[in-house]
Amino acid sequence: MNKNEVGILISQKVENEITKKDIARVLTAFIEVAKETLVKGDNITLEGFMSLSTIVVDKKQGTCFGKDWSTPKKYIPTVSYSKSFKKLIASKEI
Repeated sequence: MNKNEVGILISQKVENEITKKDIARVLTAFIEVAKETLVKGDNITLEGFMSLSTIVVDKKQGTCFGKDWSTPKKYIPTVSYSKSFKKLIASKEI
């Protein structure tokens, strides 16, 4: 599902009281704020759903097919889901 499809469902959920265009603007703004917040090193928590944060991954080195390789020490984004959200997804029948 893409951002446009999410916007349509949100609009339906609020009984079309908010236009799809306004919802798209809010989703775009949220994405930008999330990026800016994580780049600053701060975390985002949406209680009952998920947390976004960054962690430091140390430099790695190795050899593959006789060639040496390495990656620099860097920040990577992470996401962790709340227990209640995990429980909800786990309750879905397969």
